[in-house]
Order: sequence, then structure tokens, then C-alpha cells
Amino acid sequence: MSREIHTNTPKSIGVALIPAGRLGLVYGSLSYTDERKEAKIEPIQLPVGDRQKVAVPTWIGLIPVVAGTVLLVLPKGS
Repeated sequence: MSREIHTNTPKSIGVALIPAGRLGLVYGSLSYTDERKEAKIEPIQLPVGDRQKVAVPTWIGLIPVVAGTVLLVLPKGS
């Protein structure tokens, strides 16, 4: 049983990598809110966030897709 789990691990990792890489390719960027500033109106303090966007290069999305495909295609004994 232990050997069976061990040999399927690369295939499981490959199955997880492919959709992760495809998500990176589809979205193409990450966005986050930088909340360093505050608006102060005497009794109320409001956090003000600057929305930042970081572009993700296409090759970064392709790496997990290719790696996952390779892991799925490799023979069991490798």
C-alpha cells in the first residue's frame, strides 16, 4: 500500500499544477490593496486603501502547466 501511494504522488502533484498554471494564464495579474493611509474625520477614522496591480508574465503561468504535464506523462517507474 505504501509503495502505491508513493508512485502516485508525482501524478497527484501534476494534477494540482496544471490548473494552478492555467489560473495564472487566465488572470494574468495579481491585485492587492495597500492600506497605509487613513482618512481622519474627528470622531471617525477610515482606512483608505490604494489598489495595486502586479502583472504576471505568461511564462510564469506556463511553468506549472508544463511541469504538471511532464509529471503526468512520465512512466510509473521514473
